Amino acid sequence: MYNSRGLFYAIIKSNMENSINVNGCSACRPGQENYTSYRTRIGRKEVTRWQYDYRTEDGELFSCVGASLDSCRAKRDLWLSQRK
Repeated sequence: MYNSRGLFYAIIKSNMENSINVNGCSACRPGQENYTSYRTRIGRKEVTRWQYDYRTEDGELFSCVGASLDSCRAKRDLWLSQRK
C-alpha cells in the first residue's frame, strides 16, 4: 500500500486485543479517550504508531494517528482550542 506521499507502507503488527473500535466504529464514550499502538512499516523502516480517539461531552469525535501518545494528545488539545 502507498500513503499520500507515495511511500510504501504495510501494517506489521496491530494490538487487536486492545482495539478501540467495534465493528469499525469508535467505542469511545463521551468525555473519554481510547488509544492503542500498532507496528507498521514505512519503506524499509519499522515504526510504532498510535491510534487515538477522544469524544467530547457533547458527543463530537476526534480521531488521529501519531508517532506517540503525547503527540496525539497535543493534536487533540489543539483541536479542542480551535473549536471554541
